[in-house]
Amino acid sequence: MRPTGRLISGLVFVVMAAVIYALINSGVLDKQESELTPLPTFAPALLGDILLEDISLIEIKDLQANTAFAAVQADDGTWSVAKIPDGVTMPDSDTISMGMSGFPYLTPSRTFTDIEPSKEMMLGDDARYEITLLVKDEELKLIVGGKAPGDLSYYVQVLGDDNIYLIDTFNLDTLLLLASPPATPTPEGGSTTPKASVTPKASATPKASATPKESATPEGSATATP
Repeated sequence: MRPTGRLISGLVFVVMAAVIYALINSGVLDKQESELTPLPTFAPALLGDILLEDISLIEIKDLQANTAFAAVQADDGTWSVAKIPDGVTMPDSDTISMGMSGFPYLTPSRTFTDIEPSKEMMLGDDARYEITLLVKDEELKLIVGGKAPGDLSYYVQVLGDDNIYLIDTFNLDTLLLLASPPATPTPEGGSTTPKASVTPKASATPKASATPKESATPEGSATATP
């Protein structure tokens, strides 16, 4: 390449570098890149920005069975049971912690706005569970209804919020089961009420057998003397 060609190439490179530098400093490239590649957005957590250690108490009421489970968190992070239905196995602190670990991250998979709960959602007077959380001395209540089609989510409402949310079952089931007494096994035949036993009738006492009468000796018959 002739010296003149090399000089022209060098000048073009310098000019291009200067233009790119100016665009970067002016923010034009950053703006275009952000417009072309939008940042992903995530649904906010249902209960806001809380941590597990912020929750000092949880109470779960089974509104249909009229039973309840409650647990309290100590300052060292251990949980102790304050209330549990009869027949439910007493959980240890690790089991409660595992069940509680998902509460700060409850994220709706879907949100329904401006609709009235349907009968299938089992909310309102038909709700199955009521969950009360004490978070930094503030009380939060969740109303848990029925399961959505597919049995992978519950219909959930936050007290004071008209929206209806779908929350994955695995975030709630561990603790919900602690509030419900175990189901009574149904015996074969489908009835849980045992049939009354029939008392057999007393057997009749047989009549006394009659004593046979002595046979009469026919008149006129005598024993002959040999």
